[in-house]
Amino acid sequence: MKWIAIMLAAVPTVGHAADQFDLVCVGTQEMTNLSTLSIDKSEDRRTYRVDLKAGKYCEEDCGYVRDIHSSADDHITFIEKNAEGNPLLEKSIEQVNRKDGSYYVGYFPRKGELGMLVSKGTCEPKPFSGFPKVNQKF
Repeated sequence: MKWIAIMLAAVPTVGHAADQFDLVCVGTQEMTNLSTLSIDKSEDRRTYRVDLKAGKYCEEDCGYVRDIHSSADDHITFIEKNAEGNPLLEKSIEQVNRKDGSYYVGYFPRKGELGMLVSKGTCEPKPFSGFPKVNQKF
């Protein structure tokens, strides 16, 4: 009996594995020029490294590890803020739907600014590649 308990303790839990992962996302980015109402579409690719237990994430080359705004069973919101203090942005949001893998990124300008950016697509989970070691100066 004792060896069964030892064997079970050595098996990683599914819950823990779901706490750390990378997301590789592909979709479409639309940049809208608000003065001409023209829309420029392009491919959008982004990669997130996510540690839900620590409440941290980073993007692309992982230059900065940031706090996750919120997470639940159905979504992860990396950024959601009214951009007070930012003279260019009114609101920004980056969110992934955990049920269907869709993502949504939106940067909305203050009145009088020229452009708005919206990206939509799908993310696929990949093994967690970790956060870089940070060498602190002080």
